[in-house]
Amino acid sequence: MKKNLLCLLLALAMMLSMAACGSTEKAEESAPAEESAPVAEEAAPSEDAPAEEAVPEEEAAPEIAPVSYPLTGEDLTLSFWYYYPPYTHIVQGNAEFPCIPYAEEATGVHLDFVEVGQEVVSEQFNLMIASEMWTDLLPVNEYYTGGLAKAYEDEVIIDLTDAMYEYMPDFINIYEAQEDDVKKAAKTDGMMLAFPTIADGYMSSNGLVTRGDWLDAIGWEFSGKTIELDEFEELLRAIYNEYETPYTYYLEPNGQIGQLNEAFDCYIPNLYAGFMSVIGPQIFVKDGTVVSGWTDPGYYDYIEWMLGMFDEGVLNGDFISVDTDRMVQNNNIGAGMSGMWQANADKIDECAGYADENNQGFVAQAVPRVVADVNGESMWQEQASMVSFTTSVSATSEKVELACKWMNYFYTEAGANLANYGVEGYTYEFDANGELVWLDQIMNNNTYGNREMAVAVETFSRFCATYQDHDKMLPTFTENAMNAVELWTIGGTSERYYPNLITLTVEETEEVNKTQSDVLTYGQETALRFLTKDLELNEENWNEFVNQINSMGLTDIIAVYQSAYDQFIAGER
Repeated sequence: MKKNLLCLLLALAMMLSMAACGSTEKAEESAPAEESAPVAEEAAPSEDAPAEEAVPEEEAAPEIAPVSYPLTGEDLTLSFWYYYPPYTHIVQGNAEFPCIPYAEEATGVHLDFVEVGQEVVSEQFNLMIASEMWTDLLPVNEYYTGGLAKAYEDEVIIDLTDAMYEYMPDFINIYEAQEDDVKKAAKTDGMMLAFPTIADGYMSSNGLVTRGDWLDAIGWEFSGKTIELDEFEELLRAIYNEYETPYTYYLEPNGQIGQLNEAFDCYIPNLYAGFMSVIGPQIFVKDGTVVSGWTDPGYYDYIEWMLGMFDEGVLNGDFISVDTDRMVQNNNIGAGMSGMWQANADKIDECAGYADENNQGFVAQAVPRVVADVNGESMWQEQASMVSFTTSVSATSEKVELACKWMNYFYTEAGANLANYGVEGYTYEFDANGELVWLDQIMNNNTYGNREMAVAVETFSRFCATYQDHDKMLPTFTENAMNAVELWTIGGTSERYYPNLITLTVEETEEVNKTQSDVLTYGQETALRFLTKDLELNEENWNEFVNQINSMGLTDIIAVYQSAYDQFIAGER
């Protein structure tokens, strides 16, 4: 559970100011207007330092005027282009989210949404950009081809750096207290091109899940906290032989068992593009050399292993036709048609609710991480993403000051609570020890499919940048979910993954984009041919594939990432 966010915010601010801070009461609906704290000046170097070692005195950061909420004045409306929420059976549009009126009352700012359906969001975004009829706030990081840097170069968005230091004192207090790598990650080419959400930590909460009741029935026990591929394979085979599961592992059209990256020491490609799913170059790092999962020998081994499991019937070779709908998947699992799937820890027990009359006693159980060597150190731990980008301000907006002051609110204690937890006394409260307690609106609300959806709908996090409580969901976890988190947290490093702190420049992005579309299309098509046996997997055909995809531009793409990686390691970017 989590201590009141106020403690964190004050601690961060004190790291900068070293000034005495008065106690701050938690905001109540009837509380007077909130005023943010100014950024304190940094202390000058000691006068006693030897002259030859003296560091030139830096100019003190200018004090930022505090911001009082709610804001006052004329035309306190921000236009916001965004897609309809994915759960329209609960809320029909963005303006209907429960926190919207609370945020408007607290900040004094009204959001005017321009909305499109999520199934056509990319197409509609491009049409909107071409029309130059831009709203004040734009989700550029999500949809602009070439990303934030390209959007800035094309004069679609602005650099917010100066405006943030003028109008966002609470954000700046927290930002300046971060480690250098986090501060660097919040910028693109040295600029603030989008409002960043900064997380206060990271945890591993996704992994493979199986039927614990089935394991008991067949007398299966895992050998340790991690298992190797042979043991994983034998488990799949045992489930298939005992229960005749058509989808022993629920393999979707992406052709990917993502949790097997470490077992094959390869960033296994995704073969299916859909909502929140993209086909990428699968760039990763081996001993300082940047490589691609498409051509790595580990991918050959993965395809070969998959084909063997298809031949046995253990895995479904017709995975391309598998329905990706979550409800269909849950029903299949609940009907005993699948014995293993991937899930977040908080949803580990979800499928038990779909158990049919022949599967009563359904118990979900986390599966240990599958690794290449149980005695070796893991190098495939997920990178801690401490920074994520939200909206940008368009180049045509005349409300930069308003946008910044509005967003700054969600870096205050009251605003961060609204963004992370919702409405105090309705969705959450803090106990006597300052620990977060979710209330029935989150914990026992049948309107939502699960508690994560309840938090997504009942909080303001969809619309703003904030100081994010990374483990706020832990109080909603069952004992089974907590056991899964403990099992999946194995330590190690993330050195195989390409550093997420590296952002390609506009020129580098343009170089990659010259050939990437054709490269990925060819990679997807050929990999599917191998997996569906339309093209025989052998060394001759594999080498021909590797040579062809490299000649189409993959080698050049890797070279761009290698150059950026080398500069990053050398501290040059």
